Amino acid sequence: VAIIGTGGVGKAIGFALAGCGVSHLRLYDSDRAKAQALADQIGERARVEICASVEAAVPGAAGLVNGTPVGMLPNRDSPVPADLIRKSQWVADAVYHPLWTPLLKAAQKAGATVMTGRELSINQAVDAFALFTGVQPPDGAIADAFDRSLAAQDAKHRAA
Repeated sequence: VAIIGTGGVGKAIGFALAGCGVSHLRLYDSDRAKAQALADQIGERARVEICASVEAAVPGAAGLVNGTPVGMLPNRDSPVPADLIRKSQWVADAVYHPLWTPLLKAAQKAGATVMTGRELSINQAVDAFALFTGVQPPDGAIADAFDRSLAAQDAKHRAA
């Protein structure tokens, strides 16, 4: 699996993937020291390859995760050139606004399986709320709040 961006989100995803048994991770970060730090922390849980570019990380990977803010509005870029994405891959984007980032649109066009940043955002909010308050939020409450907030942001963005 290729992980683009090894800051907070990319780091958490890297640990989760290694913990789930992914045997090979390819990391790319514009700050190579961040990628190296994550590789060192993952240690023996997975074979980690630090790549010099996105173009070196993505080809041949079963999956691709964007752990960067690239694609978050008002940015309309993709961290991965569309021609690198294959139908055989799955692509997940941690960006949640817009839900359908340029990366995910390109992945969908290529026929890849895609996952928006919605679930990641909602699940981390549910866990954080429970951790900080000691109270488990009612089923669906965080998702409903997320969807309302995103709709309001979208309306505001369209009006601008």
